[in-house]
Amino acid sequence: MEKAVKKQKDMDIKRFFKARRDELQQGIYFVINPLVKGMIKIGFTSYSFSRAINDGRIDLPGALALAAEYGAEQMEIATSAGITIKGNRELISKIKSAAKEKNLTLSSYTTGANFVQPDSESLKKEIARVKTEVDVAAELGVTRMRHDC
Repeated sequence: MEKAVKKQKDMDIKRFFKARRDELQQGIYFVINPLVKGMIKIGFTSYSFSRAINDGRIDLPGALALAAEYGAEQMEIATSAGITIKGNRELISKIKSAAKEKNLTLSSYTTGANFVQPDSESLKKEIARVKTEVDVAAELGVTRMRHDC
């Protein structure tokens, strides 16, 4: 009986997120954070909202509110697709406040990085730039990062 109830809940969650994905016209990324009390938290990456953010329908703190409305427990902050956070302390503060208000964990911070450089000087510059992104993650209170090429 317990398995049947769990299977039904899993199906309901799948239907719920599929409907939201279709509304957003973008794929949903499930970001897994298994180190929080041994549980997996389901959530979004801000990249899932990048079209809406870039065309002005919502801002990044609004994306956190929408994710919470859709049942997310956590959010990955991704700077790809034109979303810039570095150097914007006001936005960082708003992101942290929105996450706290909506009881969302900021699970990770993602930025672009290219460590395949033509020479050592270019590589040093890219490493220095990525270190500034680590500082942004620290300001957000995030303890995990990833980078995309």
